[in-house]
Amino acid sequence: MTPDYSSLLTAIGTVFLLLAACTGIGAAILRLLGIARDLDIVNRVAWSFSLGLGLLGWLIFFPAAAGKLSFFVLLGICLVGVGSLVFFDRSSFTRQATTKLDGVSLLIIAALILVMLVDIFEGLSPPADADTLAYHFTLPKRHLSAGELVFVPRAIDGAPPQLIHMTYVAALGIGGERALTLWTMLSGWMTGLLLFGLCRRYLAVNWSLAIVLLYLSTPAILQTGGAGHIEPRIAQFVLLGAVAAGIAVHQNGINYCILSGLCAGFFVGAKYTGLLFAVACVMGLLVARNRFKLFPIFCLTVLLAGFQWYFWVWIKTGDPLFPMLFNVLGVSDPALWSEAQNAMFEEWRSVGERHFPITPWWFFFYPLYATFVDSTLIESGRTGLGLIAFLALPFAAFWLLSGWRRDLRNPLCVAGLIVVAFYALWFFSGSPQRVRHLLPLFPLILLGLFVAAVRGAESAAAIKPLVAACILCIGFQSAGQAFYGWNYMRYVFSDESREQFLKRNVSAFGLVPWINRNLSQTEKVLTTERQLLYYFDVPVRMSHSRLQQGVNLVRLRDNPGRLYQELRDARITHILASSLETGAQPRLAETIEVIRPLIRAGCFRETKRSPSRRFKSRTLKTGGLAREIAILYALTPTSCRL
Repeated sequence: MTPDYSSLLTAIGTVFLLLAACTGIGAAILRLLGIARDLDIVNRVAWSFSLGLGLLGWLIFFPAAAGKLSFFVLLGICLVGVGSLVFFDRSSFTRQATTKLDGVSLLIIAALILVMLVDIFEGLSPPADADTLAYHFTLPKRHLSAGELVFVPRAIDGAPPQLIHMTYVAALGIGGERALTLWTMLSGWMTGLLLFGLCRRYLAVNWSLAIVLLYLSTPAILQTGGAGHIEPRIAQFVLLGAVAAGIAVHQNGINYCILSGLCAGFFVGAKYTGLLFAVACVMGLLVARNRFKLFPIFCLTVLLAGFQWYFWVWIKTGDPLFPMLFNVLGVSDPALWSEAQNAMFEEWRSVGERHFPITPWWFFFYPLYATFVDSTLIESGRTGLGLIAFLALPFAAFWLLSGWRRDLRNPLCVAGLIVVAFYALWFFSGSPQRVRHLLPLFPLILLGLFVAAVRGAESAAAIKPLVAACILCIGFQSAGQAFYGWNYMRYVFSDESREQFLKRNVSAFGLVPWINRNLSQTEKVLTTERQLLYYFDVPVRMSHSRLQQGVNLVRLRDNPGRLYQELRDARITHILASSLETGAQPRLAETIEVIRPLIRAGCFRETKRSPSRRFKSRTLKTGGLAREIAILYALTPTSCRL
């Protein structure tokens, strides 16, 4: 990596600006609700940031939707947030700390620093995660380029709820790409700080630190925390929202009910599964004595915090969950979606996203399968949640069966009810069954599980086995973290260029630099390679057979004339395709097969080809030996015989 100190200082300044803005906005709301005075300094900072993270994304939506997205608008919103720090209750700074760190504490902190160093190396490297490049970072880049929210008529990742992505817009728009990667790093760490603060309400400092270390070194966090995935950040809304709901039930507190509603609404505004979390919170609030008072307050707050994305998509398509309500609502424009496209989409959802029967047996067996089976279908290996939950479960069960007073209105009990309700809603609703969709629940599970496990181990005089289980998991997870981080360390400490790093870590990247250097802004590239979208500096469009109606290569493969006309209507000038060779016989990629009749008809000519590579794992370089040729074809209307 060639050091660029100016860019690095700008990025660091931007990240601290966003940190201060989120903390300031959140502190103002906590003070308005009268909650800040109930919190110690760690929880006050952590709660303020998590609440402010959602509020910052909520605020940026409105100028973005109005077409007023610019550097100065983003900077102005952030400066207002920084100014809100005057509402932060500074009386906490005068309190004497009562916690003393011992040798074990320092050892855990040292391990945490090592884990965070790996995150720093990733934050200093160009983004390389496929989902991050496909839409988590691509959507903010497109919004900034257009100066407004850009609607992409593609299911799942084209126009999802984007509350967290709006904070990515701020980071990218103010400080550039490196600010964005460092922001995902820092905002992921803040989930650990919130978890530590909540653990300290129930557990000693060493246990609290150990739980944070277990969380930050979890395989799922390892893969997603420093990338653009929103689940590690949404986990803050789940933690704070569920605990606030529990306190609202325990104290009959309207202010905590509003806080819970805000967090649930932010989850709703960040991901579709937030709708399930909001329903789960309602089910948790039903055990309150004043449930009929808390229920409407909670629902109105959720609506206020999370409605705007669904309203925006409804305006664009006529379906607030586009295209999942197509069979009920249809769409406002037939060009966006059709019966045939919906049939392909539903088949993909049922076959490609639901791998296990939706039965009571699998409801109970799924956690076991996801923990002990390395399945690529649900990504339980590289984005799994580790073993610690099952190793701690016997200790927690012992306490629940012997020492628990069975108070359903205890805050952690209410939070536990919310976890169970969310899992049941998620599983039986037929949602995608990837493990990482449960990641937002994981810190909350660790909190409740370890509070019970530590009490159970203490009452059974079995602390040492629980400690041994933690050490075992931390050891394995930290080893995986170091192995994973080597890829980024190699880039940071070597003279490897950005382009070399991307060719080594992003599948099929080979021709992208040439395209950026030689094509103009009046030309547009069509590709099926989702992981390349972020790195195109020229106009680009993705074709996906199951998720997108327009320019669908698979649907139109038997109608070359119609395909060519759709390409022309979409102003496509080039198509990027790949030929993957196995041994001496080349296996032509699907894109080349589809456009072969157009090539014969003189509608395309080859412009450039370049060696490339494809692999499933950046860390293990699985599949890296496959030889691939990236080929760029140009449309040639003057010679086309169709």
